[in-house]
Amino acid sequence: MKMNKIKIVITDDHQIIRDGIVAGFKFDKNFEIVGEASNETELLELLKTVEPDIIIMDINMPGRSGIEITEDLSDKYNIIMFSAITDAETVVKALKAGAKGFLPKDTMRNEIKKAVISVYNGEEYISEDVANELIVNYINGDKEIKIEPSGIEKLTKREIEIVANIAEGNTYKEIGEKLFISFRTVETHKTHIMQKLGLRNLAEVIKFAIKNKIIEI
Repeated sequence: MKMNKIKIVITDDHQIIRDGIVAGFKFDKNFEIVGEASNETELLELLKTVEPDIIIMDINMPGRSGIEITEDLSDKYNIIMFSAITDAETVVKALKAGAKGFLPKDTMRNEIKKAVISVYNGEEYISEDVANELIVNYINGDKEIKIEPSGIEKLTKREIEIVANIAEGNTYKEIGEKLFISFRTVETHKTHIMQKLGLRNLAEVIKFAIKNKIIEI
């Protein structure tokens, strides 16, 4: 089945960054850049005329930050943060604001596409480098993200496998292929896991996996 083009809006105050992202998608027929914006005002005007599937958003821009904008727009739009700032505190704030993905600005083009496809398919996506930053941050004792002190006993063996694979950065498709289940089954498991544990985002899943020694560090 032919995939519909994924419509993308790029929001970054640096033209050279926007040009670089556009170039990465230019010759791929699976994607369409439907607009660019350099600040919140331009973005809001643009969204009156286009309906993107994904917004790639910088954090530092004139006026309100990308995180603040994401708080207002994440209920309606899928947003991937694309930032040179990748410390754990910033990543956590972005995820809490509703961002579905987080990529550093030195991310290779193929991974940007992978992130866009993952978020388009209803997943969350954090680059491995950013996920590692969250892990190191947790090991060093940061308690910014609150999770239940336990909870692993609430999970089935299959759900623990799902948590491990999500925390290791695998997509739903990759997890499904590894565990011989469908993409949708992985998605359903993830929803049930989040509900059982009271977790809200991918950062909390990663920390839960570390705390309960579901993944090795």
